Amino acid sequence: MKRNILILIAVFLIITVAISGCGDEKSVAKKNKKKSHKKVSATIKGAVLAPLEKAQVYIYKAGMDLKGPPYDRVETAELTGEFSKTLPA
Repeated sequence: MKRNILILIAVFLIITVAISGCGDEKSVAKKNKKKSHKKVSATIKGAVLAPLEKAQVYIYKAGMDLKGPPYDRVETAELTGEFSKTLPA
C-alpha cells in the first residue's frame, strides 16, 4: 500500500514539473529576442610592454582571417605604451 502511494506521488510530481515547464521556452525566446536588438559598444584598453615606440594594436572580429587586413588598429602612446579604442556595436 505504501509503495503504491509513493509511486502515485512520484508520478504526480513528474507531471506537475512537466506541465509547469511548458510555457518557459516562449518567454525565454522573447527575452532573448528583445536583448538582441540592443546596441552595445565595447572599449578595449591595455598597454604594450615592449617595444613601446610606434607600436600598433590590430583588432580583428571573431572569425576574421588573421592574415588579412584588420577590422581596426590603434597606435599606442609613445612613452607609456597605453592604448584605448571604443568599438561600435
